[in-house]
Amino acid sequence: SVGSTYSDVVVGREVTVAVEATLHGFRVSSSQITVAYGGSTWLSIAPDTKLDSRVQLSLSVVPPGIATVSPASHFFEPASTFASPAMAFQLTGTAAGSAVIELRAKGGLYQAFLSSSQVTVTTLPRLPAAPTGLTAHAVNRAVLVISVLPPGSGTGVDADALPTGYRVQVSETTNFVKIAEETTVTAPLARARIGPLVRGICYYYRVASFNSAGYSVNVKSPVCIRALDTPTSVTSLRVTAMTEQKALVQWNPPSDSGDGTLFGVPILKYVMQVVINGSAVTAEQIEVEASRMSIMLPIRPANIYTLSLSAVTAVSESTVTSEHTASVYFAYAGLPVDYYVPLEFSVSTESLSEKVGRTSSFTITPGSAPHVDAVVRIRSNQPSSASATTSQVIFRKGIMTAQTVVVAHRQRGDANLTFEVDGSNYRGLQESFVNVETLASDAAASGTT
Repeated sequence: SVGSTYSDVVVGREVTVAVEATLHGFRVSSSQITVAYGGSTWLSIAPDTKLDSRVQLSLSVVPPGIATVSPASHFFEPASTFASPAMAFQLTGTAAGSAVIELRAKGGLYQAFLSSSQVTVTTLPRLPAAPTGLTAHAVNRAVLVISVLPPGSGTGVDADALPTGYRVQVSETTNFVKIAEETTVTAPLARARIGPLVRGICYYYRVASFNSAGYSVNVKSPVCIRALDTPTSVTSLRVTAMTEQKALVQWNPPSDSGDGTLFGVPILKYVMQVVINGSAVTAEQIEVEASRMSIMLPIRPANIYTLSLSAVTAVSESTVTSEHTASVYFAYAGLPVDYYVPLEFSVSTESLSEKVGRTSSFTITPGSAPHVDAVVRIRSNQPSSASATTSQVIFRKGIMTAQTVVVAHRQRGDANLTFEVDGSNYRGLQESFVNVETLASDAAASGTT
């Protein structure tokens, strides 16, 4: 026994001591048990040694409430053979969580036996309820954003029945035989981005709640939603200096926008970002109506402008994105500019006739309102005979009013009035002229002096 003293021990000789083990325990069928909420499973227990007397084994769950055990106790009787028959105990899950099965025994070799480390039981939570409020909308890059509402939030549902996440699946068919794509999100987040998918394909979608116990039933969409993308970049983005203070920015719409193209998405507006000299501090954002394809941009000499233009649609997630954005660089050094004013002009007459000392007139009419002030100069090839009383007329920005040119007749003869314009994009003036005939005065016609 422990602490025994032996005599007649000779140095150098072996000593043989008979030792009898007095620690006994129980054999268990499993040390880790998982049981569903409200479900049951079995645990078999038997003594690990031959009994010399009757032994009572009691089982308890610590802490209580996670599971129940039945029967709570059992008597093992001495057996004629070494092994005593095992006893099957039923474990039933009653609340989500983990606990240990405490074994207590008394009688014979097992008197005052206690073990709380042999068996751990885990009760899974209840299966979560299905989510509600299933919605989806398409965004750029052929991505679908699918949202749900948590099941039973705020309605008294047990906390252990709430989901820990959601599984989101999309398919081209209503029976979901083939899953096109799947993703999961962790609660409390209840919105998932799934994609990129195939642009133009109409997808059905479904969502299931899950926790450690498993998945709820799927909530399915009644109709499919088409995966879309924002239009490609605008084309032919260009900048032309109009005056020393303004530049005309023009572009063409994306080729795949609007309802007229396959899977086209109508443009709601354009957004232009203007960065001056590469500084984000000076960046400006300008919104332009969808019907327009040009704007007038204020400029200053010696600046470098970076213009980025994108089309905004119902599937755009931001007004200016790195994708589908056209950019152009424009540096204006303050040099003389070509007044790019595309106007049609008409002249009221091709000929005038009046006597010396008198005046006559004609009008010049613009076909549309100028973008900037338009300057027209009138030249005479015989100013000694006839010429305009003013050297130029100005058509003001945004006004379509006709301008009157007054001609002074100075001496008898013929003269041609022609027109010079600032710029090269006027139509109707460069080929126009007015023939002016100056007749003799009344006094010269009667021969008086």
